[in-house]
Amino acid sequence: MPAPNSSTAPPRLIALTPQTLWQAAGIAASLVVLAFVALKASAVLLLIFTAIIIAEGMRPITRRLQQWGMPRTLSILAIYVVVLGVLALLGWVLTAPLVDQVNQLVNNFPSYLSQIQDFFTQLQSV
Repeated sequence: MPAPNSSTAPPRLIALTPQTLWQAAGIAASLVVLAFVALKASAVLLLIFTAIIIAEGMRPITRRLQQWGMPRTLSILAIYVVVLGVLALLGWVLTAPLVDQVNQLVNNFPSYLSQIQDFFTQLQSV
């Protein structure tokens, strides 16, 4: 049996019926609703993802503390206290130099501004 030749095949017509129009509208509306829900849920999904990452990061330390006889709840609480303490200490250590540098910037800003103005006047004269 010979293979059908594309030049002898009749052209295919696309029929638009009310049913296909309703299906297309339903698909488009579903995509819009899905995109809206995904945008609204992105903050919640980000929080859930972050919580899972933190929990998985704490798991080995929690297991080790449990092996030493500390209850699971107390070990999780201890990890949070240590992490928050380290963050507070880091903030305290970094705050003093940051405040000093901001004060130096504010105090020296007029001289910096005049240096910038001198630089631009030199560029214009060249």
